[in-house]
Amino acid sequence: MLRTRILTGLGLGILLTAAACSSSSNNGGGADGGSSGSSGSSGSSGSSGGDGGGGALSFKPSNIDLGGWDLSQIGDVDVSGTNCIIDSETADGLTSILCDTNAGNHVAHKIVTLADQSKISVWVMKSLRVEPSSILALNRGHFPVVLVTTGSMELLGSIDVAPGTNGGAFNTGATVQSKGSGPGGGSAGDTTGVAGGGASYCGLGGKGGSYSGSPAGNPSPSPTAAYGTDALVPLAPGAAGGNGGLTNDVGAGGGAVQLVAGTTFNLHQGAYVSAGGGGGAFGAGPAAASGGGGSGGAILIESPSVTLAGNVAANGGGGGQSGGASAKAGENGHPDAIAHGGNAAGWGGFGGDGSFAAATAGTDGATSATTGGEGGGGGAGRVRINTTSGAATITGAVSPAATTPCFTQGKLAS
Repeated sequence: MLRTRILTGLGLGILLTAAACSSSSNNGGGADGGSSGSSGSSGSSGSSGGDGGGGALSFKPSNIDLGGWDLSQIGDVDVSGTNCIIDSETADGLTSILCDTNAGNHVAHKIVTLADQSKISVWVMKSLRVEPSSILALNRGHFPVVLVTTGSMELLGSIDVAPGTNGGAFNTGATVQSKGSGPGGGSAGDTTGVAGGGASYCGLGGKGGSYSGSPAGNPSPSPTAAYGTDALVPLAPGAAGGNGGLTNDVGAGGGAVQLVAGTTFNLHQGAYVSAGGGGGAFGAGPAAASGGGGSGGAILIESPSVTLAGNVAANGGGGGQSGGASAKAGENGHPDAIAHGGNAAGWGGFGGDGSFAAATAGTDGATSATTGGEGGGGGAGRVRINTTSGAATITGAVSPAATTPCFTQGKLAS
């Protein structure tokens, strides 16, 4: 998976709700009252938002307001090829998307500043088609990305959001044995051999394992609390795993992406949309244990009609393994499989696995008698789908599973 970073945007007003964190407000997979826009947002460069309407759309999308946008020059985008990158720090104005076979600047883009001074990157086009075997990579910059089509969005290929980008928390510059970045950041490792904990989001992160040979015998801290809203208003990304003995950016949180299609959204069989957490760093030994995995990110899909025959996943990353340079880091969250913790043979234990499917919590890292403890796995992110009926057509796989509170559906706001 690509692991660089991005930042982007477009001059929309954005609707932001200060909703309380409550994954219990919806039963898993059930349809609720749909997206609820609210006031209190500001437009790009501090300008006021629009009237709260959908503008060129027949519904009001969550988080954004298309009222007042000049969309007279937007066109159709057809992505085909490799290295098809969206950079969320692209300058405002008409621009293009890499690998678009319809060459030309026909995508409207602005970075919008919200009322709380956070930023979001918005891209608007007539239609979007990603061809088979192509991947539209959201892997540079730190703003959550919103892709909007006034017509259809057809994904025969995939959209992949790299950990630590598009809002996903990351630990670069942090000190060793420090708590992970973000509201659900994993617990810190320590010098007695306790490893970093996995990050939480909707699902809880796994606890970092301890070093049973430590005279102090310190227990592993409890996971951090869940956060965010079922409706993904605001569009909150994932958190980073706790640091062990290294200060690099592995264990980053999953990013956040919102996909808005004015008419139909179709994810075809064999394609995926993924915003997985990053794998935790390996550790050097008892005094410098491994790091925890990042939590999965956020995926919000809105369209009158949504059909999912492929995979939609916001899975946690695996925890790192302690034992030195030959120990393994945890795996990044996958679109279709468990991200395993570091598991090289010959060391004291394995890192915890990241969340997957119905298991929304990351698993605990192992306790070791020979090396430091092993990092905890990252918890599940959130997936939300809003449609006219309140129920998407799903024949593919969603992870977190539709039976869990981390996957919810609602109705579009009118």
